[in-house]
Amino acid sequence: GLHIAMLGLGVYAAMRWLWSRLGSAPLVVPAPAAAALTAFVVAAGYAALAGFSVPTQRALMMFTVLMLALGSGRSGALGQGLAWALVGVLLLDPLTVLSGGFWLSFGAVAALFWGFAGRQGRARRALPGLLRAQWVVWVGLAPLTLLLFDALPLASLPANALAIPLVTWLGVPLVLGGTLLLGVPWLGVTVLKCAAAVLGVLWQGLHALAQFAEPLAMPQSVAGAAFACALLGVVWLLAPRGLPARWLGVVLLLPALVPRPQVPPPGEVELAVLDVGQGLAAVVQTASHTLVYDTGPWFSERFNGASAALLPWLASRGVRDPDRIMVSHADADHAGALRGLLAAFPGTEVWSGTPAALELPTGAATPCHAGQRWHWDGVDFEVLAPRDPGAGDRNAASCVLRVAAGSRRLLLAGDIEARSERTLVSALGSSLRADVLVAPHHGSAGASTPALVAAVQPRHVLFSAGYRNRYGHPDSAVLQRWRAAGARLWRTDCDGALRVRSWPGGDLRVQARRSVRPALWRAQCPGAPGAP
Repeated sequence: GLHIAMLGLGVYAAMRWLWSRLGSAPLVVPAPAAAALTAFVVAAGYAALAGFSVPTQRALMMFTVLMLALGSGRSGALGQGLAWALVGVLLLDPLTVLSGGFWLSFGAVAALFWGFAGRQGRARRALPGLLRAQWVVWVGLAPLTLLLFDALPLASLPANALAIPLVTWLGVPLVLGGTLLLGVPWLGVTVLKCAAAVLGVLWQGLHALAQFAEPLAMPQSVAGAAFACALLGVVWLLAPRGLPARWLGVVLLLPALVPRPQVPPPGEVELAVLDVGQGLAAVVQTASHTLVYDTGPWFSERFNGASAALLPWLASRGVRDPDRIMVSHADADHAGALRGLLAAFPGTEVWSGTPAALELPTGAATPCHAGQRWHWDGVDFEVLAPRDPGAGDRNAASCVLRVAAGSRRLLLAGDIEARSERTLVSALGSSLRADVLVAPHHGSAGASTPALVAAVQPRHVLFSAGYRNRYGHPDSAVLQRWRAAGARLWRTDCDGALRVRSWPGGDLRVQARRSVRPALWRAQCPGAPGAP
């Protein structure tokens, strides 16, 4: 935004000076109008080169409002420019309100307007104005940053103080100048090499800052009343001169910074089955321990089950380091994001039904097998399968985990299918009964046999599957089988992430994310009444 304004205003000033000296031209088209039109065309071209991101759209629309005012001889408040830019961005893409960049971009400009209200004299002085601008943006965006990222970037103040002058006064002019001078190759290349040298110095400085000052991570997500208090605190803290005791705004920021552990009480358990598309990623949490069961698929470094679901969920729950990662088996939809999770938590122990297939260093993964037990915070964990490690395919080797909190039982079945289910039912019979079952193999037609249904008799069955996935999971016959047994069915493709909580006194609740935060644009789930 700063670069668009800098380039556009420079073109406006130059064009107005030039047009006013072109004889009778100003009599046909006034110089302010000609300069405003030229500046808009140049700014729009620059915005196109920058890719029309949300901040670029916002800056271009605000600049357009400014040029319309200058070209027509009218004046308007800065807030009007921001409001018209907001309207324009939303008309182009209404769903941009779901992007963090939208809120950060408009929030930063709004914070600057508010933070410099009544302080225009300081804004005109280069160094004090730059330093105050960085302080205002950092403080003004603190609540949003906490809400979106569960962290405060401590290095952003010195990073921006270094980057903005270098990029604005040297980097951008050198890059644009070198590009325009490429008609004279040796001159254009020389200028671009200078730009590369400047940006190289900047990159080294930013890298050093990143190593020196890591973001201040919050132990839980900020939401509700704490977020509202933080916004009010920022408005008070950055208020214009004359408002007494502005420093008290800091007090209103404190609720967003005070740890609020969201953990079950001793003896109780919480299960979260996250929405990772066609795959499985679940988190089992007790009062002071956390187990990750499967990690979901891997699509790329930037988007996978760990980065998109597991890590944000663990951060929101205040989990610094899970106690154990149990990968049911090595199929990509269950183990794909394991490397992303281990990159964040390198010291966490890994258990798996197929440890050799995980491609970890020898001995890095512990084989899971029937009979393994442990006890966390009054909650019992037991591995029920595989009962014959090494026999059958990967699905048959899945770790089947039972979690018991008092009289309430949860069963996570991995990708076991008919043969493994028969073995399990034959060995354990009615003792397999559970209140909640994470359905085997995503509800595949080859799983959830009548024998398993009769043995488990769950109150709730959770299916983790991708929306309209190519495998047809969960199978309609399987769904009908569980319904006939009296179970309530939940699906991540229809309901979003699923959260199961046990409560003192024997109560057990399942909460679907999409029932908590419904959205009109979500397609109707296949198989629902009236769905195509």
